[in-house]
Amino acid sequence: MAPASRRVRRLARRGLGVGRKVRDRASAARLARQRQGLLGSDAGVRQVSFDGVPLWGRVVDGFTAAGTAADNLSLVADA
Repeated sequence: MAPASRRVRRLARRGLGVGRKVRDRASAARLARQRQGLLGSDAGVRQVSFDGVPLWGRVVDGFTAAGTAADNLSLVADA
């Protein structure tokens, strides 16, 4: 990795010297790498969407934590 890109990532983590768009892009890339690592290491992880927002969770007895979170979120949103 080039030293300049390391510097940008370090500054983005601190929120210094870079715009919001760059910080958001760095954050999205970091989350994508974490998700790919999780998907590669755990076959039970599944994606569920709630109002277009992707939620991720591990399948347990046919239910997912993400699915349960979506159900709970819909209960709160409807209240």
